[in-house]
Formats: sequence, C-alpha cells, structure tokens
Amino acid sequence: SFMDFPYSFLAVVIGLLSGKPAVSTAHGTYSVVPFFSRRWSGLLRWTYRHLRRVVCISNFTKKEILRKINIENCITINNGINLDKFNIDETRNQPEADQPLAGRKQATKGRRDDSSSKMILSVGMLKQRKGFHVSLKAVAQVKEKYPNLRYYIVGRQEDKNYFEKLKQIVKDYNLENSVVFLENISDRELKKLYNQADLFLLTPVYIKGNFEGFGLVYLEAGAFGKPVVGSLGSGAEEAVVHNETGLLVPQNDPKATAEATIKILGNPELAKKLGQGNKNFTKDHDWERVAKKYQEIYKKFAS
Repeated sequence: SFMDFPYSFLAVVIGLLSGKPAVSTAHGTYSVVPFFSRRWSGLLRWTYRHLRRVVCISNFTKKEILRKINIENCITINNGINLDKFNIDETRNQPEADQPLAGRKQATKGRRDDSSSKMILSVGMLKQRKGFHVSLKAVAQVKEKYPNLRYYIVGRQEDKNYFEKLKQIVKDYNLENSVVFLENISDRELKKLYNQADLFLLTPVYIKGNFEGFGLVYLEAGAFGKPVVGSLGSGAEEAVVHNETGLLVPQNDPKATAEATIKILGNPELAKKLGQGNKNFTKDHDWERVAKKYQEIYKKFAS
C-alpha cells in the first residue's frame, strides 16, 4: 500500500489471506495520529507489526512512528517530484510579461520594477499544521521593509474555521491589500505563480501527531529555482537543506521567520545561490530515482 492507515491495514489483511508480504508507505500525520485514538491505536499497532516493511517519507516521520511503537521494519525513502510535470528548463526561470493569474493583475502590479515589491508564495491545504497563521504574522513584519509585498496562499480551504482565523489575522495585521488566497487553480496558473515568486514560504507546526511528513512543495519551488523558508521540528528538515536550498527557522516563531525571509529577499546573491541549490537538490529527488528504490524493495519481497 502506498497509502497510510487504514489502507496499510487492508494491505496486511490481503497479504495474510493470500500468503504475500505486505509493504506500506508512511506519509506523515496519518501514519501517527491514529495512535491518539482509543478506537484505532491497537489496530494500527497490529498493522505495523505485521508489515514486512514500513517505508517512511522522511526520517522525521520514522522517528515519530518509533516514538509510539518499537519496530525494526522501518526505512526511509524521501518523496520525489515529477520533474516532467514542471517542464524544467532554464527559460522557465525568466519573468513572464503577463501576470500570474488573469483577472488578478492588480495584485502584482508594478512588482518587477519596484524594489519594495516582492512576491512570496505558499502552497498547501489550509490546515493548522501547515502553519499559515505563523507565516501571515511573519509576512506582516516583512511588509514593513517591503510595503508593496504580495503574498499568495494557494490551497484548498476545506477547514472553514481555520480559514476564518486566517482571514481575521489578515484583517488584524492590515494585510488586506497584500494577501491573496487562491484555490482550485490550474497547473498552468500554479506554475506561473512559482515562476514569478521571489521566495517560497511554508512554516509547518507540530500539533498532537499532526505534522508535515516531508514537504514536497519545497521541491516544487526548487524546480523553478526558488529559495525557500521552512520550519524545524517537521519533515521540512529533510526537504530543505539549511543554508544550501533555503533557511530553516524555529516553529511558531513569526519573528525568526520574518528575519529569514528578509535575509533572502534583501540579498539577491544569497537568493540566487539558495535557488540554484534548491534546483540541484530537487533534481536529485526526481520520481524516476525514487521509484527505483521502491522497485528494489518490492522485488525483494516478491521473490
């Protein structure tokens, strides 16, 4: 099973019935959070003990599992990115003449010829563990230095209570003219946002078993040669190489996040160095390379 519990449980059951070994991938939150449930904890423990191999997408995810259960069948294979999807070539990193999204030209008006205009991008479902409440407060501090800053947050807004909380932060910090929330945009539109961003920002937080397992979006930003800022104490520690592909800051720390963001935005040479480093790092995480590691495991247990 390439999915977390309960699909991993089904894989074990099918394996036992068919006499075949079961292998499952642990992606993060959903590989750990059932431990906090009286209803599901025992079943999850049984599942992990009957899997021949648990493939964790990060050492952080592996560590969180091992904090809950003592097993020796865990290994780590970081997530990969489909480079073909992002059509990577040098020309993609050049600013495009048009705006990121049709009908939203005002949001990025003048950003390319105004030193106070910077564009920051976040991508991810609007969940509390993604830490958008932290990044918004950080952006408010960054805006003091870059008054014309624009901050795009792209992701599904399924958690309406959290979305309302974020909109309240926007109002409280006078960010109405700086922050743009988007969802259900096309791949083409998302690529244009990545392409025009000066920096990618995602500040995940740990909340009772809810955490960022890896952070594939940091690699997506790397596909476009963008520097990134992420949080310590999450899978981002492996998706971001501190001082090489971006900067890592303490969790729940808007001030440190703002300082790291300003450090990159205010230093074009550093931004270029980190962006190129992230691009190189991302190429090492191409899905073709990752898939070969999975093939080796599947072949081992299939023989």
